[in-house]
Amino acid sequence: MRKPTVTLPTDYLSATNNLTLVAASARLARELRYAFDYEKIQANEKVWTRPQIQSYTQWLLNSYRHLGSRHPSLALRSVVSNDTFLLIAQQQAPNEEVEMHASAIVDAWYLAWEANLWIDFKDIRTTENGQLCDDWFQRIRRCLDREKLITVAEIPELLQRPIAAYGFKDPSVASRNLFEAMARCDLYRDVTESPIRIESTTQRLHGFEKATEEFNTLALWSREKLSAYGTSATIGVVINGLSQSYPIIRRSFESIFPEVKDITRLVAIDSGQPLIQHRVYLDFINLLRWTCGSLDCDVLLQLAKSPYLPRLKLHRKPQKWFRERMTIREYRNRLPRAERSVLDRVVRVAPTRPDQPIAFADTAEAILELLRLCGYTAESKDEFAYLDGNAIKVLNDLVLRLARAAAIRPRISWRRFIDLVEIFAADQTISVARSEAPIQVMGRDASSNLRFDALWVTGVSDVDWPAVPRPNPFLPRIMQKRANLPGISHEQMLEDARVLTNHWRTSSAEVVFSYVSQIDKVAAQPSNLFADLSSENDAEDGASIRSLVDGFELIEYGHPWSTFSVSGVIHEYQQPYGSKVAPENV
Repeated sequence: MRKPTVTLPTDYLSATNNLTLVAASARLARELRYAFDYEKIQANEKVWTRPQIQSYTQWLLNSYRHLGSRHPSLALRSVVSNDTFLLIAQQQAPNEEVEMHASAIVDAWYLAWEANLWIDFKDIRTTENGQLCDDWFQRIRRCLDREKLITVAEIPELLQRPIAAYGFKDPSVASRNLFEAMARCDLYRDVTESPIRIESTTQRLHGFEKATEEFNTLALWSREKLSAYGTSATIGVVINGLSQSYPIIRRSFESIFPEVKDITRLVAIDSGQPLIQHRVYLDFINLLRWTCGSLDCDVLLQLAKSPYLPRLKLHRKPQKWFRERMTIREYRNRLPRAERSVLDRVVRVAPTRPDQPIAFADTAEAILELLRLCGYTAESKDEFAYLDGNAIKVLNDLVLRLARAAAIRPRISWRRFIDLVEIFAADQTISVARSEAPIQVMGRDASSNLRFDALWVTGVSDVDWPAVPRPNPFLPRIMQKRANLPGISHEQMLEDARVLTNHWRTSSAEVVFSYVSQIDKVAAQPSNLFADLSSENDAEDGASIRSLVDGFELIEYGHPWSTFSVSGVIHEYQQPYGSKVAPENV
């Protein structure tokens, strides 16, 4: 097991049974739980009680449920999920033209509660967007009251239970008010312990021409550090834009560790594979689309080979009667009668008029029936079946959350329901990260409060760091500025970047900062926050990178280890180690 990246506070360890430890983020809560388990294992204990360590949002939800069980009159409302709240916002849009901005309105709603903007909310109508926001909020309020729902952002005003807080460097106004009220009742104390500062550190700054070179190099560097420090070490990798870069990051580590079948045992990536890229979702959404339109024949051939829909029994090879695009009814009519049974039942279950509104509950039930008819299954004998299991769990949760929204939106068309599945699926990821993995890959914010044996931080160019402020477009800027909301001014972003940069520099004995020298065809330089470090750009001979990793020649041509491929009678030979021979000379 790797060493923990945080230290459990002494105040909490003396009262784990009577005190809940609330962490500022889910990542920090996970690290604190891991640190507790690690100490028990090191002490050779066999059985222990899991500690009360929760993320802030998780603690809010659990406390609200507890409040409702003890005092039903104080908590008569059900907590609405993010997906359902987005659905409410879409439904309550003042007109169809602004419905596309429902996500921004949801963000504005949470900001208004977290910053307690209601005190001077009359200023909301000083701008056109503010007037639209105010009208939209009123419609949302009426809907929540009517359906007896409450959002997570509204809960802090109702709670007063003893907790120990960890990692809240800059809490929102709502959180701060809650903590202050609890502190007056002796129900709150901050037990955050500053990470051990490492004064003597080795810091280096490197530039790369392409992101692929940067990721391949940091993956090879991680392998070398793992070899040097051992599997008990914690190698930290901080990635700017982690969710967008997930596929290439995972491929980089898989190519650097070709002998490891399951890379998640060594590398834990905080983000995950987007659900919309997984085969189970693609097969599922293509089946739904087919019930209300035509599909390309190549898509139908893939659907025929779906391991998740085994009873569909479509042709796995092109037939002479195939056309470029076919509807489900055209396809069914071409089949022999003996082979039509499943498609017959699928056609009967799917509404014949996809644009006509029907009961929301009936729509959700029809989708579940379609999956049952097609033999939807998660069974697999593959050793990585748990990966499919995670994907199927994410998809199942998505469908169930949509089904629970029936009370909010009583009627919906079949086609619109499929659109909602696609909208909500776009934000879902399939995470398979293991807490015990020695190489921890995370986003910027998740790295605060953590310490490492070695650390690599990407995205430190003047284009990316400090980050660009992103104020909410619906709330008037003067209101956001008066409430001192985070992330609305360049001065705030610069100060936040300074604090996090100083933490990186003192959280590990060995730190590497890197950047890509060209972003969207715009030349980039190192951020001014690293002016004291001389940039070691990747020269033509790769001298600076060779000084950073011992095996630089292994990635000169984009892949670390040689390949031996067979295609018919043509054999391709390369050197046994590395890829020094250029492809055109093979």
